[in-house]
Amino acid sequence: MKTRITELLGIKHPIIQGAMSWVSFPPLVAAVSNAGGLGILGAAFMSPDELQESIRNVKTRTNKPFGVNFMPGHPQLGELLDIIIDEKVSVASYGKGNPKRIIERTKPHGIINFPTMGSLKHAIHAEADGADAVIVQGTEGGAIRDTYPQWY
Repeated sequence: MKTRITELLGIKHPIIQGAMSWVSFPPLVAAVSNAGGLGILGAAFMSPDELQESIRNVKTRTNKPFGVNFMPGHPQLGELLDIIIDEKVSVASYGKGNPKRIIERTKPHGIINFPTMGSLKHAIHAEADGADAVIVQGTEGGAIRDTYPQWY
């Protein structure tokens, strides 16, 4: 199946695995990517060392595109972004906060920015800031709508 999203992400099927912290570990991420979807590593709780180890673990299991999901408010965000860039991860997935600084840091390295937004308003702003695609997700899917900073 060929769609705009499969072409953007370099995947066979328009299936994107949810970035579920405490569930989306390397075996699941690689299995989804190997099946033709986009696996996403749930790294919101990971330290930089854990992230690098997990990315390398995924790479031993697949040569297909995959993403890493993290929280923009992570206290070690700069280090996490360094690892994602150095490891040449295909997709940066994140939510809760202004994506502009992450887009500006990762996009020059060819990383696709795929933020999760809790409202249409924020999704429109993320697109204007340079996001390649957005996921609009309500609270029933885990998006935190009421705690987004007032950055627009």
